[in-house]
Amino acid sequence: MRNLWLAGVIALALTACSDDDSGRDEARTLKALEEVNASLAMYQPLHDGFVPEMGTHYGVPGPHLTVVVAADDVISAYELIVPAEAGWQPWFDQAEGEPTTIEGFGSAYTQHLYVTERSSVVEGQRPVLLNLDMDTLVAANPALEQYVALSPYVPGMGIHYGAQGPAVIVVTAENGDINAFELVSPAEQGWYAWFDQPEGEPTTIEGFGEAYTQHLYVIDPARID
Repeated sequence: MRNLWLAGVIALALTACSDDDSGRDEARTLKALEEVNASLAMYQPLHDGFVPEMGTHYGVPGPHLTVVVAADDVISAYELIVPAEAGWQPWFDQAEGEPTTIEGFGSAYTQHLYVTERSSVVEGQRPVLLNLDMDTLVAANPALEQYVALSPYVPGMGIHYGAQGPAVIVVTAENGDINAFELVSPAEQGWYAWFDQPEGEPTTIEGFGEAYTQHLYVIDPARID
């Protein structure tokens, strides 16, 4: 099994978009993402209005990967939300000891992982897409420089990259192209309908324990060896 240490929420993904010229049929809109990840039909807007350099956040109550949507339904970023009491990590958006307050959630740290050029995320303007490969995402999200490989290649998924603490797990093909993003949630925090495993059947992750996961795939998982 994979050797990783996480807590709380984590994860993400994409598929099918006309802007992509890589031949991978990657989703870059919320609608396209739903076509590959049926559980996203449960997601709803978490607030009114457009947050500058982010967009509108979509999610569900409970541990999940929040999807941030900009103009033309384009996904601008994926967000990890961690209760402040879980502790600070250097890849979080906020400085240590300076958590944000999220309505309906409370004091929290967040991690936004941008899949668009952040400065181009403007209300009413289609954002500039980033290539979905690990090198490009690291360049756009410097916090990912702290990531390490957490697993060898897992059939049907890929190589998992993350950090020693709550973080967005990035799952790649052997050439570095993004296959999926993953949420890992301790089983003791309960089961939710968008998790990969059935209720009462958590997976066991070496070094972490029993957990439920949520994969959001960037391409049709049937195409992953």
